[in-house]
Amino acid sequence: MGRKLSQKQLAVLAGLTGARWKPKSAEKENLVHPNSLTPPRTTTRAKTYTAALEKTINNQKTRILSLEASNSTLEAQNTGLNHELDDAHSLIHSLEESHATTTAHLSTLENELSIVNNTISEQNTIIKQKDQRINRLVRDKCVLSSRLACVKQELLQAVLSAEESRMQSKKLSKDTANHIESLLLSVSRLAAAVSAQRSAKDKMYKDLRATRMRETRAKSVVQKLRRQLAAKSKWTGMKGRISLVSQSSAR
Repeated sequence: MGRKLSQKQLAVLAGLTGARWKPKSAEKENLVHPNSLTPPRTTTRAKTYTAALEKTINNQKTRILSLEASNSTLEAQNTGLNHELDDAHSLIHSLEESHATTTAHLSTLENELSIVNNTISEQNTIIKQKDQRINRLVRDKCVLSSRLACVKQELLQAVLSAEESRMQSKKLSKDTANHIESLLLSVSRLAAAVSAQRSAKDKMYKDLRATRMRETRAKSVVQKLRRQLAAKSKWTGMKGRISLVSQSSAR
């Protein structure tokens, strides 16, 4: 421990202990400070300096041991942190892949949602049209109900009128039957009269036909007689002329 330390070693120790280091040229010989690392020139001062230096070295050794223990702890913690960092990197990679998958799935879901929204819009349009049609049908139903009520009323009136007419017809059926019977009798008589008239007409037609035939024959006879009379008149005239000529020649 009585070995003299070099300036470089003293500077290193000063850096470890946190003491202020001053070069030898700037240190006064008659001053010995506990934190000063400048070697003294006298024996008493050297012993004091050495004791202080040994104490500093022991403190530094204790500090080094503590730092080594802290270093081991920090290395263990660092190892654990490295493992955790690796796990974190793996988790980040998994999360990135999951994020990409989720993004793709989200894009697909957005497309499907857009399709669903379009479908919903179309269905809403169809539903609106159906609602309008239902409203029209309801209005038409109301109108038809009113008309049906009117028709029922008219039908009831017609039924009542028909029932009344039936009752009247039932009352008049006997008279009507008698009247029909008399009409049938009159028709029978008229048919008999028409038949008799037709027979008389046929007879008259036959008589007229016979009369026309006789007239035709008479006309034929008259024409024949007229021809004969004309021929006879012609011969008589010629004979009278011949007689006149004969008488003239005789004279």
